[in-house]
This record gives sequence, structure tokens and C-alpha cells, in this order.
Amino acid sequence: MKAKVMSLALILALSNALFATPPVPTKPQPHIKGVLPEVFNNASFDKKREALKADFKEREAIDKKREELRGKIKALELEKKILEINLQEAKATRDDTKINATLAQIVQQEAKISQEKAKEKQIIAEMEQSAISKINKILGY
Repeated sequence: MKAKVMSLALILALSNALFATPPVPTKPQPHIKGVLPEVFNNASFDKKREALKADFKEREAIDKKREELRGKIKALELEKKILEINLQEAKATRDDTKINATLAQIVQQEAKISQEKAKEKQIIAEMEQSAISKINKILGY
């Protein structure tokens, strides 16, 4: 009898372990990059909605600016590729003055590209920081 009860208890424990449903994953809460989750979660529902709308608008503005800046960088890279072709042509004709002038232009173009990339990073970082401060202000932090 005691062995039967023990085996039934063991079978019951094993069946519960084998057929137990996995824990239900919690649905992720809306989150805004750069805003502390506690600040967002403690805000009123109206403030949360307003903050999410503001975040959406700011993200759109950032994406638009990023595309604009990347377009400028792509144009500069195209100009550099054209200069590289001009360099190949100058090398083929063995025109030393044209080779040196073209090399100088390529170096200048690379400097412009580097400046634009740095400018893009700076502008985007400033826009993101501004967005975070606006959203924190909405949430009362």
C-alpha cells in the first residue's frame, strides 16, 4: 500500500513536470530609447501616450535628417570615384601634373567625406538627446 501511494505520488509529480505549461512570457512594455523604464511606467496613461507620439515624431525627423545627410555623403563618394577614374586616365597618359593634381583632389574629397560623416554623427546625437529631453519633460522627469 505504501509503495503504491509512493509510486502514484511519483507518477503524479512526473506528469505535472512533463505536462506543465511553460511560463507565459510577459508582453514587453512599450519603451522609449533613452528614457528610464521606471519613469515611463510611473507616468500617467495620458503622459505615456503623449510621450510615445512625441517619440514617433522625433524618430521620423531623425530618420529624415539621416537620409538627407547620407545623400550628401553618397554624392561626395560619387565625386571621389569620378576623381579616381580621372587618376587612372592621367596615369595612362603619364601626365605627372594631372596625376598630382588629381591625387590632391582625392585627398580633399576624402577629407570632405570624413567631415560629413562626423557631422552626421554629431547632428543625429544632438537630435536624439533633444528628443530624450523633450520626452522626459513630457513624462515629468
